[in-house]
Amino acid sequence: MNRLKTTLVAVFFLLASGALTALNSVEYLNDHARSHAETRAKLLTNTLFNKLEEDIMRVVVASRTMANDTMLAETLLDEENVPRDMLERNLAQYLHRTKEALNFDVAFLVSEGTYKHYSEHGFFKMIDPLHDIQDRWYQDFTSGGKPFQPNIDSDETQGNNLTLFCNARIEDHKGNLLGAVGMGLALSDLQEMFKQFERNYNVKIHLINEQEIIQVDSHDNEIHQQVLGMRLDTRKIKDSGDIYFIPQKVGYNAFKYVPELNWYLVVRSDEPLDPDLNGFYIRCLVSLLALLLACILICFLLTRRVDDDEDE
Repeated sequence: MNRLKTTLVAVFFLLASGALTALNSVEYLNDHARSHAETRAKLLTNTLFNKLEEDIMRVVVASRTMANDTMLAETLLDEENVPRDMLERNLAQYLHRTKEALNFDVAFLVSEGTYKHYSEHGFFKMIDPLHDIQDRWYQDFTSGGKPFQPNIDSDETQGNNLTLFCNARIEDHKGNLLGAVGMGLALSDLQEMFKQFERNYNVKIHLINEQEIIQVDSHDNEIHQQVLGMRLDTRKIKDSGDIYFIPQKVGYNAFKYVPELNWYLVVRSDEPLDPDLNGFYIRCLVSLLALLLACILICFLLTRRVDDDEDE
C-alpha cells in the first residue's frame, strides 16, 4: 500500500511538472514573439531612416556647394545689367549641367532682388510669398536665418511630384541675402521602398509631422491625411535618441525622429504580437492526457499487484 501511495504522489508531481512546463513554454514563446517583432520593427525603421538620411545629406551637400559658388552670387548681383535672354539661358544651362552632373531630379534658383524663380528650363515664374501659399516656403526659409533647410514638398516644375529639396541661402561677401538655390530628389525611390517593405512584412509606413498628419506615404492619396489613434508622444520619442517601440493590444508602433525635417518615421503593424498557440495547446493537452492514461495504467497494475500480494 505504501508503494501505491508513493506512486500516486509521484504521478501527481509528474503531472504538475508537465503542466508547469507547458505554461512556462507558453510564456517563453510569447516573450520570444514580442522580442522578435520589436527587433524586426527596429531593423525596418533603421533601414528606412538610413535611406532617408542618405538622401538628405546628398541634397544638403549639393545645395550648399551651389550656394557658395561665387560665380552664381556675382550673376545675381549683376542680374539687372544682363540682357534677360542671356541671363535666363546662362542660369538654365548652369542649373541643368549641375543637376545632371550630380544626378538629381530638380535644380532651382530664386532671386531676392527680382523674386524670379528659375529652373533648368529657364525662367519659371515670379514668386509671391505673401499671397501665394505655394511660394510661402521662400519667405519662411529666408526669414528663418538658417543657411540651409531640407524639406519635402511638391515640385511645381515637375508635375507636382513629391520631392526632397534643400534650400540654401546665397549671400554676398557682406552677408546680404541674394536669393536661394537648391537641388531636389524625387521621392519615388523612397516610396517604392515603403511599398516593398509593406508588402513583405505586412506593415504600414509613414512620415508624419507633430500634428500626426501624413507627409510621405507609399500611396499619394494618403498624404495630408491624419493618422487616427496614434497618440504621438514627441518628447519621449526625441529623448529616446533611437527607435521608440510601443506595443499595442494588437500590433505595435515604432517611431524614429528625423531632426532635419522635424518629422517622425513611423512603422505600424496590426498583427498580434503573441503567436497563435492553438496548435501548441492541443499538443500539450494530448501529451498530458497520454501521460495521465499511462499513470492510471501504472496505478492499476500496481493496485492489482498489491492485491495479489495481500491474497498470498
